[in-house]
Amino acid sequence: MEKEKLTDVPLHQIQIKDAFWDKYIRLVKDVILPYQWNTLNDNVKDAAPSHCIKNFKIAAGEAEGDFEGAVFQDTDVAKWLEAVAFTLDSSGRDEKLEKLADETIDLIGKAQCEDGYLNTYFTIKEPDRRWTNLKEGHELYTAGHMIEAAVAYYNATGKRKFLDIVSRFADLICETFGPEEGKCHGYPGHPEVELALVKLYRATGQKRYLDLAKYFIDTRGVGENYFFQKKRKKNISRYRLAQKSGIAQSSISTLLNRKSVPTIQTLEKICDGLDITLAQFFTEDEEYPDLTSDQKQLLSDWNAMDDHQKELVKAYIQGVIRK
Repeated sequence: MEKEKLTDVPLHQIQIKDAFWDKYIRLVKDVILPYQWNTLNDNVKDAAPSHCIKNFKIAAGEAEGDFEGAVFQDTDVAKWLEAVAFTLDSSGRDEKLEKLADETIDLIGKAQCEDGYLNTYFTIKEPDRRWTNLKEGHELYTAGHMIEAAVAYYNATGKRKFLDIVSRFADLICETFGPEEGKCHGYPGHPEVELALVKLYRATGQKRYLDLAKYFIDTRGVGENYFFQKKRKKNISRYRLAQKSGIAQSSISTLLNRKSVPTIQTLEKICDGLDITLAQFFTEDEEYPDLTSDQKQLLSDWNAMDDHQKELVKAYIQGVIRK
């Protein structure tokens, strides 16, 4: 006998009429959501600054400044939008509240990168460090909350703009992660995106989102811990290294086959792709400090020398050390 599956009941089909609960339902719409909006915009006196909306304006090119807040600060506006969606869905449409949400979604869309990436911390502060710290960077966690908010808003209003924004981001995540060769075989340091991808699959019917959610779930806890493995060994394909470092794959192959000597600038790009420092490139000790500008210059000068010049320099250095 086939078991019956549980299904969600749409919020607009649920009505609560109770003297106790009615008060708190109204409180969310009339007091909490407006207060949270003012907090997100740093308009609450004596409250710690959020900088959340300001971060999106900076990422969108509408304001200048530096990123402020936690690495997962974007989730605050995502949870606010999700709460707005639940309120509209359960209590009925509200033109003023919906307009405010639509304007916020417009801002989020402007902050999205051309390839679909959406995260103000990494866009503003560390644009070259995407997906390099899955354990603590919270990129997938933040993406999950944004996806959940978009699905909730689509369910409440039928408007697709937010859903399309996060779908572009989810497509990029699908292109980046998975079991296939050349993709990142990691998983979120903080689970959240998995359930969000399932919700996105239900909203769009795109099975790739469900498949990726399954991959993240099935990969966690199997074999060697990804985060320990990543710290112990930097082992990525030449194709992936070329993508991450911005160097042509043919050039990577030429260097690895020792057919040319890389410049210091090329080495720095390769190190960025491997998520290591230049100093770590020359040593197995990952606690080795970063090279100074003088040390980098010495390496650059060394690469420019011929064999005879290098022998002279080594002899000179040994003479100085022995004095």
